[in-house]
Amino acid sequence: ELYGLGARRIGVTSLPPLGCLPASITLFGLGSNDCVERLNTDALSFNRKLHAAARALRNGLPELKIVVFDIYAPLYDLVTNPLKQ
Repeated sequence: ELYGLGARRIGVTSLPPLGCLPASITLFGLGSNDCVERLNTDALSFNRKLHAAARALRNGLPELKIVVFDIYAPLYDLVTNPLKQ
């Protein structure tokens, strides 16, 4: 739809590590303070599909410049290795 309206440069962000959000840990962490891996796995799966969809759009619409900004990896690193930052 955006392409039909004239958009040729599009940027989208990936999902963050949803299992590391405080609300996710509180609701689904079962008393643990660790990230909820099931939710992170779902976010990673979505992000892979997002990258594949962006590739398909690039291939099908040659004038389109689409970029997926990966916010998952840097945020996951911040949460799991806070002293490294």
